[in-house]
Amino acid sequence: MMSSLADASGCWFQVNGLLYSSCSVHILLGIRVNKDVIRHIVRRIFDMEYLKVENRQLKDVIRKDKLIYRSKAMQDIMRTVKKVAPVNTPILITGKSGSGKELIAEAIHNLGNSAGTENRKPLIKINCPAIPATLLESELFGYQKGAFTGATTDFKGKVRLADGGTLFLDEIGDLPLNIQPKLLRLLEQKCFEPLGSTTTVTINTRIICSTNQDLESMVEKGLFREDLFYRINAITINIPPLRNRREDILPLSEFFLSKYSEEMGKKITGFSEGVKRALMSYDWPGNVRELRNVIERAVVLSGGQGITLSDIPLLESQEECPEEQVGESKLKDLEKKLLTDALRKCNGNITAAAGEVGISRNTLRYRMKKYNLTRTS
Repeated sequence: MMSSLADASGCWFQVNGLLYSSCSVHILLGIRVNKDVIRHIVRRIFDMEYLKVENRQLKDVIRKDKLIYRSKAMQDIMRTVKKVAPVNTPILITGKSGSGKELIAEAIHNLGNSAGTENRKPLIKINCPAIPATLLESELFGYQKGAFTGATTDFKGKVRLADGGTLFLDEIGDLPLNIQPKLLRLLEQKCFEPLGSTTTVTINTRIICSTNQDLESMVEKGLFREDLFYRINAITINIPPLRNRREDILPLSEFFLSKYSEEMGKKITGFSEGVKRALMSYDWPGNVRELRNVIERAVVLSGGQGITLSDIPLLESQEECPEEQVGESKLKDLEKKLLTDALRKCNGNITAAAGEVGISRNTLRYRMKKYNLTRTS
C-alpha cells in the first residue's frame, strides 16, 4: 500500500512500509537533478508498484476502447495486424499524433496472446520523450545494486519486465543517440547488460516501436542510427490520418458518444443531421484523439437527448466560417469560459451553475477538476 504526506522538508512517499522523500530520491541517484527528474522518479516508484496489477488485468480484459473502423484502409491494416501478431519480428507503426498507433500495438499484442488468458504475456509501454534522457537508459535496461551511490537494490528495468511479452516504445524518434546502440544489440542478439553489471541478461521480447516523425530524414541528418532504423522497421504499418479515412468518423463518433453518455449517466440517443455533416467535413488535424475530446465535451455540454451543433462550437464555427478552422484549443477555451461564467453568475453554487449550463453536479465537478476551476474562478 502507498500513501503520501508532507512535512517541513517536503514530500514523503510510503511504499510497502518504506518512506521515500524527494530528497532521498535525489541522494539515491547520486546526481544533481531538477524537479522534472524528481517527479519522474516518484512516478516510477508508484508505477512499478502497480505494474504487476496492470498486467494481471490484461490477462482477463482487453481494453474497452476497441478498434472501431469501417474504412478499407483500416481493414487492410487489421489484416496485416493479424498476420504479424503470432511472430516476434520487430514492427514500426507510423502515423500522425492521435491516429491510434498505441491501439494498433495493443491489438498486435493481444492477438498474439489469444491462446488463453492464463498464458497471456505482459505488455510494457514506455513513452520515450516523457522520460528525461539521463534516466531513460536505467528505466529501460535497469541497474545493479551498487551501480552508483545510493543504489541499494537491483532494478530490473522495463525491458526485463517485458520478457516473454511485448515492449512498446512510443515515439522512438526521441530515443537519445547514446542509447540506440544498446537497443540495436537487444534487437539483434536478444541480450543486454544492466547498468553497473557485467552479467549478460538474455530475454525473449517482441519490440514494437511507433513514431510520428520522418525517421529516414532523421537518419540523413545524423539524428537517428541507420542500422537501428532498418532493424526496427522489418515490418512497417502506417496509420493514415482520419481525414483520409472518413468512413471511420461516424462509427468512432457513435462509439465515443455511447461511451461518455454512459460514464456521465446521460441518455443521449445520437447526432443531428447537421452535426453528422459537420463531423464528416471537418479535417480533424488532431485525428482520433481530437474527435474523442470533441465528442466528450459535446456530451458534457448537451442538455437534451441529442447532440446538436450548438453543443460543438468547433463544428458550429466551421459551418459559419468554413474558410477559418477553429482549433481544438479554441474549443477548450470556449468550454472553460462557459463554465467559468456560470460559476460566477451563480456565486460559486455548484447546483445552480450545473443547472445554468444544463449538466449534472457530478459532471460539473469533473470538468472543474479537468480545467483547474474553483467556485470563485
